Order: sequence, then structure tokens, then C-alpha cells
Amino acid sequence: GVVAFLNADSSDRLFAEYIELGVALELGKKSELQSRSGEEVRDMVFAELRKRAGEWLVVLDDLPADENERRGMEGEKGALYKYPWVDGRTIVTSRSREWGEDGERVEV
Repeated sequence: GVVAFLNADSSDRLFAEYIELGVALELGKKSELQSRSGEEVRDMVFAELRKRAGEWLVVLDDLPADENERRGMEGEKGALYKYPWVDGRTIVTSRSREWGEDGERVEV
């Protein structure tokens, strides 16, 4: 299985993390993935996670609390657009309660 801890405090940071995850998933060399757009690498990583349905855990650490940033991350150009929430397990950490709307919230 796959276990990944991704710093997710912004779309830019998360796109950079997808490059590292793409290397770990053997989707290409780092230089090859860096030459692609963030959206392209995101889609490649998500496709690979879907292929490995039920065999992965991703921790999205420190997702933004700001509502505009949150909406931007979920938009078409954002790092979480079409995220494969149901194909594996995801743990989200954030200061915003909004991220817990679709899952089980644990207060810390």
C-alpha cells in the first residue's frame, strides 16, 4: 500500500508535494514531473491512486482555513480538484471546520 504525508497549506505547496509523490509512485523522474503543469501531475497522481483503490492513505496536513483559499483548492485549477476521496483513506488536518463536512470530524 501507499502512505503519504503531504503539506497542504496552499495549492502551490500541494502541487510540489504531488511531484514527490509521483516520483515515489514511479510515475516518472522528478525532472520529468517538474516539466509538467501542476494540474497534469495532480491528475497523474490521482489516476494512480484510483488504480490502487483501497490500498492508500494520504494525510493532507494543514489545509487552509480561509474560505477563498479552500474554494480555490477545490476549483478546476486547484490542487484538490477531483480528489479521489472515495478510492482510499484520507486524513485532513486544518484549522477550519469546513473541511470536515463530508467526513468524520475529530476535535483535537
